[in-house]
Amino acid sequence: MNWTFVDSGEQYLVELSSGALSHAANRQALRADVMVLLARSTLNELLLGRISFRIALERGLLEVPRGLPALLRFFSMLDHGDAAFPIVTPRQPELPDMSAEFSASTEPEQDALLNRHWRIIPPILKGC
Repeated sequence: MNWTFVDSGEQYLVELSSGALSHAANRQALRADVMVLLARSTLNELLLGRISFRIALERGLLEVPRGLPALLRFFSMLDHGDAAFPIVTPRQPELPDMSAEFSASTEPEQDALLNRHWRIIPPILKGC
């Protein structure tokens, strides 16, 4: 989808592929299925639910020269936002006291620690 903000001249390419939504600034696709022209303030009003697509189209705030059915299908796939969604941020783990010298209680425990394979970096999958 090619999005152009007529007030600022900014252009964005928005792609939905395999359930992943991505965008790129200052890019347009030559054969995009959808072309959207609007002001940034109109997009804000649409996303906040203050106006509908129908009202924006009727008032001339939104122009879709190509692909209106595809654009409506795209928006039909989006979930309604939940302002109460619990965003979880990880807590900082408590760091061990590093001032004391290393000591394990028994020699077998020391051997186990010395022989352990530490996986600090996850394996990189082929094809990524």
